[in-house]
Amino acid sequence: MTSEISRTTRRFASSSSSSSNNYRASRVRRVSTRSLQDTSGRGQVLIDSRESHTADLESYDRYMILLKEAHPTLEPKVWTFLRKLLEQHGGSTGFEPNDDEFFVPKTQEESNRFMSKVKGLDPINPINPKKISKLLPETSLETILTDLLFATQVGLTTLRFAPQCKRCGGQCLQTPNLCSFDKKCSISCSMCGADNNVHSLDAIGAYFFFHPSVLYILATNWGCYPSSESFSKRIVKCAAVPANDLRMGIRYSIGCKQQRNNIFDEPLPVGEYRGRCGISGASYILRVEGEADDDDDHAHECTIQVSQLIPAKNKNNVDNNYNNNNKKSSDTIVSVPHGRLKLDIQPDTDSLFCFILHQPNTSEETVFNLPPQEQHVYTSAADILHHPLQQQQITLSSLSLDSILKLGGELDTGQVTLVFTDVVQSTDMYRRLGDWKALELVQAHFQILFQAFSTWGRVVKTVGDAVMASFASPAAAMRASADALLGLQEQQEQEMNVIQIRIGIHSGPALVVPVNGINDYFGQTVNRAARLEGRAPPGGCLITKEVMDEDVLEEILSSEAFVKVEAQSLDLKGIGEATQAVGFQLKKNKKI
Repeated sequence: MTSEISRTTRRFASSSSSSSNNYRASRVRRVSTRSLQDTSGRGQVLIDSRESHTADLESYDRYMILLKEAHPTLEPKVWTFLRKLLEQHGGSTGFEPNDDEFFVPKTQEESNRFMSKVKGLDPINPINPKKISKLLPETSLETILTDLLFATQVGLTTLRFAPQCKRCGGQCLQTPNLCSFDKKCSISCSMCGADNNVHSLDAIGAYFFFHPSVLYILATNWGCYPSSESFSKRIVKCAAVPANDLRMGIRYSIGCKQQRNNIFDEPLPVGEYRGRCGISGASYILRVEGEADDDDDHAHECTIQVSQLIPAKNKNNVDNNYNNNNKKSSDTIVSVPHGRLKLDIQPDTDSLFCFILHQPNTSEETVFNLPPQEQHVYTSAADILHHPLQQQQITLSSLSLDSILKLGGELDTGQVTLVFTDVVQSTDMYRRLGDWKALELVQAHFQILFQAFSTWGRVVKTVGDAVMASFASPAAAMRASADALLGLQEQQEQEMNVIQIRIGIHSGPALVVPVNGINDYFGQTVNRAARLEGRAPPGGCLITKEVMDEDVLEEILSSEAFVKVEAQSLDLKGIGEATQAVGFQLKKNKKI
């Protein structure tokens, strides 16, 4: 295989018949040794005679049988929808090899049809739970995540985490767990080179990938998303070159009106045209050195290997990597004598490649920068961390979900709902009942709380008789707290010796820190929730008013088991400002 070229200016010689023959020979060697360059870092294992972007519905249906056995309460709407996408867009790409020639001519229309297929698969390549929840508004994100996590347990999907690039909106890298991330972690984006400090769980995306036997993709659809400004600067919109194990080349023509595979009517004028593929990570400059004549037969033939257009992934901060001509020093320069071209593109990486050219003098920042308002939604690692299934012994890739989510160091999360509980008058209970009987009651009360909290979120830890739990939303925390209080009330009706608890709920940012094998929380949000618990009435729950869910409160009060705890202003120790709180309390409360 042709060795990697240096990341300096390189001129591509025009293709001759002899070079074409050598190219055919290297093609045979590449397929036989299967030594494809995975420059994007996201290629899958090659499957013989299988085109990329194709689905196998029979394989999907076989996995669904296993999934229904593991998770009988799965949501049929989700899986019917996913199967429909596979059926609609998972057919043959139409870019199969041609027996007569290796470089298969393709038109802009054919390229557009292929890219339409790629975009159709976008919600499931990879599977983005938040995108799916937007497409299925009647199905909650929690339900979709539950189904996908069970699908991972049976092998239908795999879960991977990807820090999101703050510059291009793409995925810096993909990893099967969170153990390598902490607040000191700095990652250079493999797509645009930007340096990203991964200090938050909210900045790490969580994605699910179908097993390749179900949906065979050699690379994800998009590494980074082009901005609307970048789109407006394009002259060659898109010439797709799919990656697949068959390794055929694709030919596109520019300025050759008589060629059926023409993708741009007029020859390119003299100038430098920035090329950018957000899928493969290619970044290059097409330099047109002279004007073309009027003869299509004089088109310049140029063979381009995709791997030669992709800069080195591990480089210094991109902000320090420019020269005075507004080009990254690592850009490959493809020089051609004039702008009437026949481009033979060789897909030698495990990544879909799009040949795209922008108007002359389009800046690097225009091409690479994706404004925050245009960046796409994604499910975060925090969403997985707070999911109820973490409490269950579900296994992903032979590891428990809990072990996959263990952090390597401190990270923060922008929003988490924390619940604290404690037993009312526990010291007096131990004195009156004795240690063994009191401990028996405390353990029974733990079982009730763990069951309630694990249904809606996760138990973080216990401290003495107290419980700390985390949830993705105040609504989930309120429902879990109501279930816990009702469970204890049912126990009271059966036992002469009973336990009462107080509960406090607050939401906000927090630090997530691995301590003694668990992901614990620290910060002012933790302090406020803990202090609030101490001010709740026995058998009651207080929620800070700014995060309280009115609809859920009404739902809880409508059960007639609870009465409302009216709004009050509380001075909590160490908080510094008054806390507005409201809540609910059991109507019937027996004392210990």
